Amino acid sequence: MDARDRDARRSPLATGLTSALLAALLLPGCAFWGSGSATAGETDDTTGGSAATETESTTAAASTEITVATFNVHLFFDTVCDSGQCSADDFEEVATAAGFEARADELAAAIAALEADVVLLQEIENQSCIDALAARLPEFTAIHLGEQGYPGSIDTAVLSTLPTLAVFTHLDEEFPHPEGGTTSFTRALLEIHHDVGGQRLITFAAHFRSKVFDDPGRRLAEGQRAGEWIALRGVDYPEAMIVLGGDLNDTPGSPPLAALEGAADVTRVAAELEDDTTLIYGGKAQALDHIYVSDAAAGAHVAGSTMIFRADTAMAWTGWGGSDHAAVRATFTFDAP
Repeated sequence: MDARDRDARRSPLATGLTSALLAALLLPGCAFWGSGSATAGETDDTTGGSAATETESTTAAASTEITVATFNVHLFFDTVCDSGQCSADDFEEVATAAGFEARADELAAAIAALEADVVLLQEIENQSCIDALAARLPEFTAIHLGEQGYPGSIDTAVLSTLPTLAVFTHLDEEFPHPEGGTTSFTRALLEIHHDVGGQRLITFAAHFRSKVFDDPGRRLAEGQRAGEWIALRGVDYPEAMIVLGGDLNDTPGSPPLAALEGAADVTRVAAELEDDTTLIYGGKAQALDHIYVSDAAAGAHVAGSTMIFRADTAMAWTGWGGSDHAAVRATFTFDAP
């Protein structure tokens, strides 16, 4: 909630990061929840229609496991006040040069520790912020930002170790609001098609409407439309694996998540966990960050692979990598060809 190639393909975890940073991140104060083990040229289309470019791989297909994570980094702003309103009570925050570098180091270490092939990010202000993370994480060779285009925006982004086949943002798309008229995605529903050795992985990075100055109808509409896109891509690409992840700003069983699940044949992977909470807000622990996989297309969630990444304190757990949100990670496998 805001205030407004696996193995061989992946570089070593410490690449681009100091050993001190990683050592600090992996101290006993860090904890992992889940039944798995804790191991340490973009073309943008803003219409929601066909991608401007698409490149097909000719590599022979093979059965492959892919790990996807979602992480709301929490208001990663740069050193420039773009909105002109950056005082203590304003939404946009401005970091000092030293503060920005330290925050980028902290986030990059946290992202590296997820050991994911694809990381879906939320609350990245702009290109300079995602570039700062990419410079520290050279194992991620494909970098995509769903830039909204207004000063002080907090955007979705995707880091991937996989070649990119196509990119969609769905920013200009309109769809019905349940209370009348139309609405749109609050942040880009950033859709990336990845090449996994000749097989297609489609990921959606989502960040639905916050409950601050709430518009629950808009969040419901976002859930419905996101589910429709999963279902549509399953028809378009039945051979693909389709995964959506992000800060959906609502809990299991809520109308927005029920709408998403009703519009598409999907599995919420953290349902396998006894404790799937990712944020403590107002003293209440909630599951707001989710990963879904399409059950209608190819591929499947690897049972027991879902993990929640949190940091312990003396009193309770907090978010991951200095964020107020925990991160979620799961492994998926393509159906045997």
